[in-house]
Formats: sequence, structure tokens, C-alpha cells
Amino acid sequence: MIKIILFIFLSLASSLTIAKSLSIEARAGALRQIILSEEKKSTWDIHTEISLTSFHEETQWRPSIFIGFLEDAKQKNSAKFVLMKNKPQDKFLTCAIYSLEHNTQQIYQAIGHVPLEEKVIVDISIKHGIVVVSFNNGESIRFSYKDEVKTPLLKPFISVSSGKAIFLKLKYK
Repeated sequence: MIKIILFIFLSLASSLTIAKSLSIEARAGALRQIILSEEKKSTWDIHTEISLTSFHEETQWRPSIFIGFLEDAKQKNSAKFVLMKNKPQDKFLTCAIYSLEHNTQQIYQAIGHVPLEEKVIVDISIKHGIVVVSFNNGESIRFSYKDEVKTPLLKPFISVSSGKAIFLKLKYK
């Protein structure tokens, strides 16, 4: 009986996600990445509130936040949501979806804009090769990542380039 209760408790504990907050900074022209879990699987969900709090614009690398899923540590095969400041004079950030296969861009599509100082709520998930993204509780955008039949095993990640970002209420499962 005790073994059964312990098994149920451990099963429930492994399915829980804990919300946390992180601050990440990358100098101008650099990318700082955090792999959220070393576990590789074909189904993931990430939820967070993000904001770019400082911009290092002395380089061609635009201040950006990336949230998504990758097969390899260098993001050569990845699907992600991007929040970026395209030009130093911009008073807004561009929200986009982006995917790479073998380091070649497959999809890049701007899906909206937000004021510089606005926190952005992001939900991104992948299941059977279909990525679903929404920001600020808006309409969901769907796109395919690789072959839906042979979905690769992926890890969730967040990263920042040329700036500082805050991730609030970060949850993934």
C-alpha cells in the first residue's frame, strides 16, 4: 500500500510545473541561452511573461528574446517565438515566429507589434510537429516544424541577444 501511495505521489510530482522568474543579459553581439530541461520529447508547452528591459544596440545583432524548442544547442534546428527591436529608432518591438532546419530559415513571419515597455504574455507549444504560438492572449498561430509523422525530440529553451530580458511566471512541461 505504501509503495502505491509513493508511486502516485511521485507521478503527480513529476507532472507539476513550477513558475519561476529569470533575468538574462547578453552583451552587444552576443547570445545567451538557457536550456529549460535536458529532457528531450516531442510535446512541450511553455508559458511566460517577458519584457526587454535594456538594449545593447552597438552591433548588427538586434536586441531580441527567443522562446521555443531546439534539437541541438546551437539552434540549427529549432522553432521559436521572437520578440525583437529591429531598428534603434523603433518605439515598438516586433513579435514573430521563426523556424530553422539545418541552419536554414524555413519560416519567418512577423505576427504583431507591442510598445517597447510592454510585458508580453507568450504561450508556445509543440505536439506532433505542430507549433502553436499566441501572445497577449490573442489569436493562436499554427505552423509545422519538420515532418508531423516523424516529430523530432526537442528541448525547451529561452535566449536573449544584445540586451537584457526578464521572464516572469515562466512555466514549462
